Amino acid sequence: MEPSELNRYHKEISRHPLFRGIGNENFPLFQRYYQILSIPSGAQFLYEGEAADALYLLLEGEVSGSGSLFFSGDYWGLENLFRPGVLTSSFSAEDDSVVLRLKAESFRRMLKESSSLFRAFKPSWDDEGRLVKGVPVEFWKDIRSLISQREKKGALIHYKSRSSKKVYSVSLVFPLVLILAGYILRSLLPPALSLIPLGGIILFIQIVLRNLTLYKVSDKAVVSRYFDLKHFRQDQQVIPIDQIQTVTIATKGILSKIFRIGDLEVQTAGKGILFSGIDNPGRLQKLLMDLKSLSRNEERGREKENLRELIGQRFAAESADKILYTGDRVSVVRAEPPREKIFRKTLWVLVPRLLLPLSLIIIVSGILGFSSFGENPYGLYAGTAVIGMGFLRILWLCMDWWNDIYKIQFPHIWDIERKPLGKEDVRKQTELGMILNVTSVQKGLWQLFLNFGNVEIETAGRGEPLVFFSVKRPYEVQDELLTYREFNLRLQEQNRRRQAREDFLEYSEILEQTRKRDLLVRQRQGL
Repeated sequence: MEPSELNRYHKEISRHPLFRGIGNENFPLFQRYYQILSIPSGAQFLYEGEAADALYLLLEGEVSGSGSLFFSGDYWGLENLFRPGVLTSSFSAEDDSVVLRLKAESFRRMLKESSSLFRAFKPSWDDEGRLVKGVPVEFWKDIRSLISQREKKGALIHYKSRSSKKVYSVSLVFPLVLILAGYILRSLLPPALSLIPLGGIILFIQIVLRNLTLYKVSDKAVVSRYFDLKHFRQDQQVIPIDQIQTVTIATKGILSKIFRIGDLEVQTAGKGILFSGIDNPGRLQKLLMDLKSLSRNEERGREKENLRELIGQRFAAESADKILYTGDRVSVVRAEPPREKIFRKTLWVLVPRLLLPLSLIIIVSGILGFSSFGENPYGLYAGTAVIGMGFLRILWLCMDWWNDIYKIQFPHIWDIERKPLGKEDVRKQTELGMILNVTSVQKGLWQLFLNFGNVEIETAGRGEPLVFFSVKRPYEVQDELLTYREFNLRLQEQNRRRQAREDFLEYSEILEQTRKRDLLVRQRQGL
């Protein structure tokens, strides 16, 4: 395509009401995130049942789909930038057409790179009430929500809540009544004044316990964080979306049904996750199943798109879709994590074990230095021996702590326990791709305050979970494990696609050879 014609399309895009607010200074950034496709007349380019995860703007030609006819300047799929779904009908080019495609993930990455750019999509109307730039009001709310709900690592949060607000509101009545009763009765019954601090303590505990509970669903994982007051421990479970097998809802009692309060359990091949006492669990159940279905459809859609591209290049080059322009950031480029990552137990585990030998060294040193016992040669030898043994014990404990490591060495996870001087060496290994869920556990005030705990990794095998004991910042370790798992899955998918491409090229070559052979035989036989 001539550069002048391509520039014409860019200018048309910049003048379109959807993107007019971006402005000349920010438009070059926007250009890097969309594609311009050429669709020949009569060709289908979107197919029913595949993932709907992009906005399309028709720049030239005529397109039919979803029971409508689109002309130059029309667009569809704007809602899919915020809520990817599944196509309910196919789209076809009724004439030679040129369309812009803006993928949902590219759109989110663009807003992440320039967080102020979202204001360019704020709707603006003329005096007659017509939208002259920006997106419709309902989609402007979605953009603002997208900015506030995006996580640091790019995941889009679809659900974030705690236990039922209705139950929580009712639970606050009792401590508030105690506080009010103590205030009213303080002059008549002085002991009733103690009801005020009692109610305040109960109120404080209820608020803290609810804030320590968090239920979250992103397009990558399901997260449940809760605090067990009985055992004084805080757990956080994470299950990847692709591991979901079934989602079960349980409601107890007529009031729970009336007010739509219930428990939701996400089950996998291993240990599941429980969302206890949440509002409207049916809506969350549908969301989870839709996300799992969308994940499958996206994967199948990518495979079909790659296969259509290969077949088009091989057998139907004239009728295949052509990419006239692709920005340099359309393809999702994710940072590759280091091939090896090592975790160790926190130093706070080592410190209590060093107290006894250190105390012994200090006491014996004091005895030798400030008493007559140190003047006796035998006493001096004995004291020196004890001090030496104390230092050897400290060295042993430090070496033992240093040699116990937890390691991600792509594509495996290792738990290595080595005793000093080769006394014992135990190594446990599992594959990143076998991770079903990851749970971080912090027991007691000591671990909560110093922010360390255990990270339990459940895999598809039947053995005991792989446990990272007493690692610092367990939530971050949990995130690291899931990041490596996702990277492993991406590599597996790329290798599978590469193999599928090679297989297809081989099959197509054999097919072409067979056709030529059959043609020669027919020509010689006069058929």
